[in-house]
Amino acid sequence: MKSPVIRCAVPFAIALTLAGCRDGPASPSREGPLRLSASSTRAVVTAADPATLTFRLENTGSAAIRLTFSSSCQLMPYIVEIGTGEIVYPGGGGWVCLTVMTELTLPPGGAETKTVQVRAEGASASGLTAVLSPGFYRAYAQLEDQNYKLRSRSILIQVK
Repeated sequence: MKSPVIRCAVPFAIALTLAGCRDGPASPSREGPLRLSASSTRAVVTAADPATLTFRLENTGSAAIRLTFSSSCQLMPYIVEIGTGEIVYPGGGGWVCLTVMTELTLPPGGAETKTVQVRAEGASASGLTAVLSPGFYRAYAQLEDQNYKLRSRSILIQVK
């Protein structure tokens, strides 16, 4: 039988670990008129309750912004296992991109979003879905065009 001290200490240690893994407050990353944010529909994912992660790149300025990329990858989401630091989404640890110039134009107030479904291991998956084993994860998105380098704040997810 576990002592009351151990039963209380374990959740406290997990909370401290999660607090230490944050990249700061949940505010978006900003560079000039561009803002990159991350959000989740839930912090705890189970087989019955998947989560949707949304990464949003927004032009908060009064003029259109044209972004130019040296590949087909533009707004790239990542999920990292906190304990190991391993990138688990996308599979293999990195995006496979075509080496071709691409552009994205955001009008004033315009936005581009990318969503990723997060499901617990054992759930069915298709498309932009990350199926994760039980554990703690952080998710963020990156954008790297010729002039802007942005990374959203990390959001924390627990998979049960």
